[in-house]
Amino acid sequence: MTSLEAAGASISVLLLDDELTELLDAPAASPFFRHGAVDVLDVEPAAGPVAASATAAIGDHPDAVPTAFAERVLAVLAVLPEHAEELRELDAALGDGDLGITVAEGSRAAGDAMRRDPSLEPAELLRRAGAAFASANPSTFAALVGGAVVGAAADLSGDPLDPLVASALASSVADRIRARGGAEAGDKTVVDALLAGAGAGTDLDAVIDAVRRAVDDGAERTSKRGRAAWLQERSVGLRDPGMVAYLRFLEDLRATRTR
Repeated sequence: MTSLEAAGASISVLLLDDELTELLDAPAASPFFRHGAVDVLDVEPAAGPVAASATAAIGDHPDAVPTAFAERVLAVLAVLPEHAEELRELDAALGDGDLGITVAEGSRAAGDAMRRDPSLEPAELLRRAGAAFASANPSTFAALVGGAVVGAAADLSGDPLDPLVASALASSVADRIRARGGAEAGDKTVVDALLAGAGAGTDLDAVIDAVRRAVDDGAERTSKRGRAAWLQERSVGLRDPGMVAYLRFLEDLRATRTR
């Protein structure tokens, strides 16, 4: 099974015992692995965001007038896929090369979810966008970031276009990524970028400058989490692709002010 847009190959080695042998030999049918004789029609549909999306459109209003928040976020999600090649190259050097397609497909899915009813309150729009982003790719980054956005949306109070609310939202997303993925400040992950922006005040230009400095400072450190950590000292000098993705998101958000 190949990874999304991964360059090269990897080999995983494990000690094989009787239990693992039985499990590996068992028939299976899933979107990313099929083995043996299995009638796909007999497989129960998965629960969760993917299965729920089939009926989620009932009662939605795609023709409703979008809120100011929806307009700006949808504008950002429309252009984020343009950074796919940059993010793919960064992730090929430091990870497994799938971040470009993860951000591109995740952004498209999140935009589609928000457009089902762009007049909804920001918390519900964020919940839908986060769930869609998490479900769009079999990617750790998608699961961590999308799940964190869903969780942070549940605690959202106010309009994220308010700089103070946006700062609290970034902190909440970072906290949830830390809790689920184990990354801490200084590990050279998107958590560093989120925390840097959240602590930079209420001016978006200052936030972007802080995140850019975090990206540059992080490049001089070794990566502590994920596949990038395997490189150890060889990760020094390389920018973290997740941090760059967040920087591009903020830069594109700033650009919507002039449209």
